[in-house]
Amino acid sequence: MAKLNFDANAFDGVEAPQENTLLPAGEYTMQIVQSDLRPTKAGTGQYLWLEFDVVSGPCAPGRKFWDRLNIENPNDQAKKIGLFQLLAISKAVGFAFPPPDSQELHFKPVKVVIKHKENKQGALETRPSYYGLTETPKAAPAAAPAAAPAGAAPKPWERHKK
Repeated sequence: MAKLNFDANAFDGVEAPQENTLLPAGEYTMQIVQSDLRPTKAGTGQYLWLEFDVVSGPCAPGRKFWDRLNIENPNDQAKKIGLFQLLAISKAVGFAFPPPDSQELHFKPVKVVIKHKENKQGALETRPSYYGLTETPKAAPAAAPAAAPAGAAPKPWERHKK
């Protein structure tokens, strides 16, 4: 056991660490502040680890967001998704192709649209999409309800409604 002899005044201005929760779904402006190429847990590939600072959006500025982009992976689909995301980030900050050094992506604002999706274990995970600040995210077109032609018979489930 250790005796802690702290003066309560020593904690003035010290905030509790942020809870590690999912970012709320929404549209954010973020910037990459750190990046690193790391080996996958299985050791069979590499991913680009990215740390973002939230600049604006539904959360307080300064909140962190992390993403991992598969760059080398035996699973072709995982690799394709990672490279697609890297290309989207690169284009969002003004590069036609990913730059040779990930540091060239740092401190450039990018629009990030956060959505949540349930994974196979039933937990929610964050699904980011990356856009340039002037881009409008493409929303799935809403299906327009089909209008019944005039004089058409009602559908069976609508027959008894008044």
